[in-house]
Amino acid sequence: GIMEIGRMSFSHVPKQDGNTYMGRTQRSCITGEIFVASPYNWPSFDLADLFTREHIHGCLRQFLEDNYLFFPVPMPYRTWIYHEAFLDNKVSSINGNPEHAMVQDVLGTRCIDVDVAAGRWSPIMCYAPMVLILCLTGDMVGVGVGIVLVLFLWFMSVNMNTPVLYGYLRIATLPMRLAFGGILGLQWASYSAFAQFFAAMVLLGILLDLIRGDLQELLCFRMNCSYEIVKALPERVFICRRHGASHLEHRFGWRGRVAESITGLGAWNKDFYLIADINGMLAELRPARMEDMLGIHAEQCEQPRIFSFMGLKSFSFNCPTSGCLDVTTQAELTEVCKKFKQSLSPDSLLHGEEPDRCMGPDSSTSDFWSEAAQPKVQSPIGSAPAMVIETDF
Repeated sequence: GIMEIGRMSFSHVPKQDGNTYMGRTQRSCITGEIFVASPYNWPSFDLADLFTREHIHGCLRQFLEDNYLFFPVPMPYRTWIYHEAFLDNKVSSINGNPEHAMVQDVLGTRCIDVDVAAGRWSPIMCYAPMVLILCLTGDMVGVGVGIVLVLFLWFMSVNMNTPVLYGYLRIATLPMRLAFGGILGLQWASYSAFAQFFAAMVLLGILLDLIRGDLQELLCFRMNCSYEIVKALPERVFICRRHGASHLEHRFGWRGRVAESITGLGAWNKDFYLIADINGMLAELRPARMEDMLGIHAEQCEQPRIFSFMGLKSFSFNCPTSGCLDVTTQAELTEVCKKFKQSLSPDSLLHGEEPDRCMGPDSSTSDFWSEAAQPKVQSPIGSAPAMVIETDF
């Protein structure tokens, strides 16, 4: 069926400097969104490849059987923390490999990596328009207090927009926000019916901010997690174990299993992650799933373009598996490579089949972050859309 007939080609993206994006992520102190202050989009590729090759061409079945192809899922907040540590010239105090000390320190920091708001936006988003509505009540005392509160929220939002303090913004401003609501409650009896209508809108806005902001932050607190590096693969790819957020798979679904030939681990537990530092951007690497590849194939059929992949080059025919990293002699390495080549199926994508046709004129993406890596198209077989991970990047 479609698994044999549907064919795709991917070309290697142009090589970039290892620090191309380093220090370029910023966090909005108002919306809490992470964005890239760069003329380049990220990711500007569709797949991440751990093997060393220049072209990938084959049918859908071959792509699904290839253990070295992954979808990059950006880790926005952790990347921002990584870049802030880089800009501040922070030196990790964690003992271990000095080459990976900063990454190890950042991965050990607790934050939320899944795509949820979690109340991380500033309360000023609600209180600034509420003060304008309050002007219609004619209550100069309430308006004056509201203006002071908005200025206070702005000051706190700007100065607490750091990796250490951003999570405490709502707690730090909660007393002032509750006091503002109390003042409106005391003034309620003096309002006319017309003024009470607008005052009620303001009180509803305060309630909305508490529910969508503070309550959501409290409910999402259990999604905070950190990572322990279990094993470092070549080219800054890390096998990690997650600590915390033990329920994520129940809410967001299974993330896939990485092959033993890559990890060297007999079992791939639900709290294991494959995380890569790609040109200064941290991303989780998830094995390609059938629904994702079907989505990319459908996009290719509807809007032909050149699909691309980022070659991380952690493995090659001279070092094809994680077992090669533990050998001590050249003879052992030669034997491991020989067994690997013998185990390859005749139609494996690792044989380097060259593309036989151009897939389209343009490989660029229009939006930041995840348009290419997380295809948002309908399944071509008429079923419900495949689950994708979206970001606000």
